[in-house]
Amino acid sequence: MATKVKKLAVQAEKTVKSQYPNDEMNVGVARMMTVFAELIVRECAGRVDNILREKKDGGGTMGDDIREHFGVEE
Repeated sequence: MATKVKKLAVQAEKTVKSQYPNDEMNVGVARMMTVFAELIVRECAGRVDNILREKKDGGGTMGDDIREHFGVEE
């Protein structure tokens, strides 16, 4: 798994544990996955915003940049 994705998973776990410290395991995992997904969407949206701000010329697509940011190969 890419380092950035691992970092988001750890961040999601910490968020859920701090918000729901006494939940049963399954409920906590479900909540963690929701937070994890939201973090990924925010990261992707942020990358697109940065690309558009920089007015990236040539040399790849926004999708290429997002995959590179997360360390994911096609």
